[in-house]
Amino acid sequence: MWRGFALLVVLALSHASSIRPNENHLSAIDDEDFFSEPRELPQQPPNVKERHPSVDIDDDAEDLEAAPLTDESFSEPEELTWGGSDFVEEALTSGQEKLEEDLLPMNSRKWATFFLGAFFLIIAAGGGIGGGGILVPLYAIVLGFELHHAVPLSNMTICASALTNLAFNIRARHPTADRPLIDWDLILVMEPLTIAGALVGSLLNVMLPGWIVTIMLVILLFYTGYRSIIKGKSKYRAECAAIEKKKTDSSASVETGNPQGESSSCCAAKNTDKVEDPMAGAVDTEKFSSDEKERRSQLQQLLVRESKFPWFKFGSLLLIFSVVLFLEVARGGHGAANPLGVPCGSAGYWVITFAVIPFCMLCLYLTRMYLLRDYHTKVELEYEYQNGDVVWNERATIVYPAICCLAGLFAGLFGIGGGIVKGPLMLEMNVRADVAAATSATMILFTSFAAGISFSLYGAVAWQYVMVMAPIAIVATAIGQTLINRLIAKFGHPSYIIFCIAAVVLLSASFMGVFGILSWANPSHKMVHSLTIMEKLCGVATGTH
Repeated sequence: MWRGFALLVVLALSHASSIRPNENHLSAIDDEDFFSEPRELPQQPPNVKERHPSVDIDDDAEDLEAAPLTDESFSEPEELTWGGSDFVEEALTSGQEKLEEDLLPMNSRKWATFFLGAFFLIIAAGGGIGGGGILVPLYAIVLGFELHHAVPLSNMTICASALTNLAFNIRARHPTADRPLIDWDLILVMEPLTIAGALVGSLLNVMLPGWIVTIMLVILLFYTGYRSIIKGKSKYRAECAAIEKKKTDSSASVETGNPQGESSSCCAAKNTDKVEDPMAGAVDTEKFSSDEKERRSQLQQLLVRESKFPWFKFGSLLLIFSVVLFLEVARGGHGAANPLGVPCGSAGYWVITFAVIPFCMLCLYLTRMYLLRDYHTKVELEYEYQNGDVVWNERATIVYPAICCLAGLFAGLFGIGGGIVKGPLMLEMNVRADVAAATSATMILFTSFAAGISFSLYGAVAWQYVMVMAPIAIVATAIGQTLINRLIAKFGHPSYIIFCIAAVVLLSASFMGVFGILSWANPSHKMVHSLTIMEKLCGVATGTH
């Protein structure tokens, strides 16, 4: 499986390296003649009516085509309008028209988009996933949005959904411990490296051909969905066994007249003193009790601290995303002006772009030092970890961030949101399903909110549609959260969350595959492929970032 995936990556990189910059301008120039004397200018320009049949041109203007042209006839603006920049300008113009299009009157496409979006958001809410892999193709195929405007609309929809998820999860408690359901330590570890990996992946997304990216994306999502189904089945069987064992123990307790479910041997063990000779060991026992009291006191302080809302961690996350958002806005590109006046593609542009990586590494270093200190304290105090807790030792604080970096690279490379990667990733880390869903939904809120501000500053948000989809997302997410919580409470199967995650991932794979096929069947996407890397970065956004 992974060998084939790696082979596709190698083929894609070799294909990307073989493409010459601005190939659409140099297609008529042979390699051996590139450094030779320049050819004479053509005596006839392209026929204007053939290039733009919709443009009404006077017949008298056709006489100009017979006149010989000089070097002045081929000025810089005219040459650019024949190349890739003409497509960028047309794409921006058509996209702006779509943004300014009135929502009313409603038609069947818009109604279908709203109903399907609500249905998929209900499923996504159960798994704590935003559902961008479904919403982006839905907006692009059904509504007819350009990709660089379907992505912001999807992002704003997911942001509203994530706010609703947070309203449900912020007060939720861990099922087996007195602490919040959201694992804030996990967020602090995963987010910095995910952001850094997504930056590298987004650059690779621009470099690689779209059909290779689409194939790899579909393969990855189908494999991730398959793994999630396997994990869900395993958890479901274990839950069924635990429920049956609980029923058996309850029946046995009733038959033996012990409704509390405690055996006599357990009671005896609790009342047994480990010191055989109380007189001989009185001094040692008193000293041990003093140390034990100190340990218990410190452990109790730790448990009390864990039971409260971690404002320090929350503030740290706000700081991280504020800095990342500032660097993203300062970078500009994707058709947006640079507020610092740094030209896109210049040395300063790349410095601002890659400044995110050392900042994220610094955040990870500080987080790792904090978690290791906390881990050693817990070991000394004999802290009892719950099933599904991540033990942040020396190995885990290196391995898991590295995996998160790889997940972020896939997210940036394939232009998908982080939730569809982070949710299954946390399941592979053996995190409880309900904790994984709540934590993933919280991370989605941070990323979607930061991206939403960026898209708003770029003027790429269709606000009329946001005003409809945001309330739909809020209501659908509330329905999805209520349904999944009631199902878990009634049947005792948190594995339902895993099946919701698998459903969203597999639906995203199908939607993205269909969207990729339809996109590459569109002739305009061939012109996108013919653009240079810098035209893609600085001209118009082509990925779901």
